[in-house]
Amino acid sequence: MSGDFSTQADEARRIAEDVLWPDAAEVDAADQVPESHFSALDAAGLTGLVGLPDLPPGSAVIITQALATGCLATAFMWLQHQGALLGVARSATPIRTRWIGPLSSGAVRAGLATTGLQAPAPLTAERHGAGWVLTGRAPWVTGWGSVAVLRIAALDGEVVRDFLIDALPAATLAARPMDLIAAQASRTAELTLDRHVVPADRELSETSLEDWRMSSERRVNGTGALALGVARRAAGLARSDALLAEIDAAAGILISASEDDLPAVRAECAHLAIRAADSLALAAGSRSVLRGNDVERLGREARFCLVAGASPRTRRALLATFSGGGVDPH
Repeated sequence: MSGDFSTQADEARRIAEDVLWPDAAEVDAADQVPESHFSALDAAGLTGLVGLPDLPPGSAVIITQALATGCLATAFMWLQHQGALLGVARSATPIRTRWIGPLSSGAVRAGLATTGLQAPAPLTAERHGAGWVLTGRAPWVTGWGSVAVLRIAALDGEVVRDFLIDALPAATLAARPMDLIAAQASRTAELTLDRHVVPADRELSETSLEDWRMSSERRVNGTGALALGVARRAAGLARSDALLAEIDAAAGILISASEDDLPAVRAECAHLAIRAADSLALAAGSRSVLRGNDVERLGREARFCLVAGASPRTRRALLATFSGGGVDPH
């Protein structure tokens, strides 16, 4: 890795330890992530990470894991912002020129709404004059009420269309906040769109549904990194060198995993978070079942990471792991 990226990784670890972790309990009880967390990431140049040229493979995984050791809600929102930024950075339309700078600096914060393509009622895009109308649901949209724009994916026949829309309530766009067991400050909601109009100049790209599905597993390595961050914090508090070594190995495998191997690798990351949280609970004893302490919170966060962003293939791999079938991440 380049020297520049090594510095960024060190900065992420420093911010996690000095800024995020001291606030973790307070953020867990709050309804939003403090702006000071995002400001620290902006100042370190981490907000625009995936928009940087020549970024080493696995950079987002390394930074996501580091941030998740400090505050899961902050890391989750940062990761979603990266997903939106990546869509803009890869766009071949004028929208890239308009938005890449503000998104990279943190002047504009973004969320991600790409989970609305599932049957039986996927989010659809239909031509409307020179633009589009979107109809359907988008579950698990993070940052609602805190972000200014959303990268949103909708189905147009056999084509997936990506848009960058304003994250504002309207007569045609309603949000239902979700009550999460962890990372509640991420302000995650389910959106309902009813012929919501999107101008033509807000379209980022189009991809065949087949290609979208083939690349869908790659998008779960970020949630795998969140799980490894929670696992690392729990294993560190439990003083388990064996678990820390497993986490290091899993991070390397997650970065280099093929599309076919990713479900099993993602499952192993989530399983490590559960194991590390359980190990910490046993080490802590009875206080682990009392509300409001780090041990109890990390247990909830590990369970959150078990299901967050899990594709059907990942869930099958997890079920095999928990039923004793085992998963070979190699």
